[in-house]
Amino acid sequence: VTGKINGYNYAGGIVGYADANTKILNCSFQGNVKGKGEGRGGIVGYMSGGGEVSGCFVTGTVTGDKEVGGIAGYGVGTIKNCYALADVTATEFIAGGIAGYAYGVTIENCYYSGEVSAKNYAGGIAGTAWRGTIQNCVSLAESVTGSNTNRIVGNIYNLTLTNNYAWSDPA
Repeated sequence: VTGKINGYNYAGGIVGYADANTKILNCSFQGNVKGKGEGRGGIVGYMSGGGEVSGCFVTGTVTGDKEVGGIAGYGVGTIKNCYALADVTATEFIAGGIAGYAYGVTIENCYYSGEVSAKNYAGGIAGTAWRGTIQNCVSLAESVTGSNTNRIVGNIYNLTLTNNYAWSDPA
């Protein structure tokens, strides 16, 4: 899908709101997703428990108030084998290159390149990640800005991180 998406809560390039056990496979979005409210994602705005996003990619920009992600704005489930080449911006809080707010999510074999910014909680892979796993991911974020930021995850609670890498310009 290519184009522009402008919506309120839970807007995505492919799906706005995905309920339990939804699978979004081998999709791409090229364009801009923006709007007010929460849950803004390049592929899916809000993904409920048991959902899966696999083999997807995004190019462009993703902008919202809070819970903004290159692939998923708010994610519960699995995000794997995906990449985002998009600038991700939360005008308020929680922005991540792959997932904005990741709760109990497994993010694996993903990479991100672009700029991530939020007033609070920004990360090259996830803005906030609670109770889940992030493994085998690479953040090539050109910049991650705001308060409580990190090249991988901005805010962590009970999270397992394995074999993740981030590039940082020493200049």
